[in-house]
Amino acid sequence: MPAGRPRKPRDEAGNIIEAPPVGYASLRDPIDPPADMAPEAQDYWRAVVPGLVAAGVVTQMDLGAVRAMCACYGDMLRAQKQLDAEGLVVTWSSDRGETTREHPASKIVAARQGQLLRWQQHFGMTPASRSRLVVEGMAASRKGVPVADEMEGLLP
Repeated sequence: MPAGRPRKPRDEAGNIIEAPPVGYASLRDPIDPPADMAPEAQDYWRAVVPGLVAAGVVTQMDLGAVRAMCACYGDMLRAQKQLDAEGLVVTWSSDRGETTREHPASKIVAARQGQLLRWQQHFGMTPASRSRLVVEGMAASRKGVPVADEMEGLLP
């Protein structure tokens, strides 16, 4: 037998058996959020993961990224709640007098908003990213324009 690539497996009829890549099988049912996630992150998981699973966007290998996206949302929400309660500026006294600055939580909110947008783009949760997303079973015309926007219902 000559050296080279191994032969592809075949069934009894001689047809090549194509197996999906390991870990890329779509999830059939939405799964519960991890118990150690913050409550806000769990709420976001429950809001978006069922739709992502139904659309075939999320596979088993994506769950780590989904967890990071949900954690990012939870961090942003908690920081925003702190801003709402304490105000956009903080004032403290020192031996030089009073100092007023932007609340540190506002930087957390801004950073998490940017991160969340990037995560949402990865999963086709923005209008522009949906137009580029190719998912098995997703309706699209021959010109690449989605016929129906199945992802619209996922946005909070």
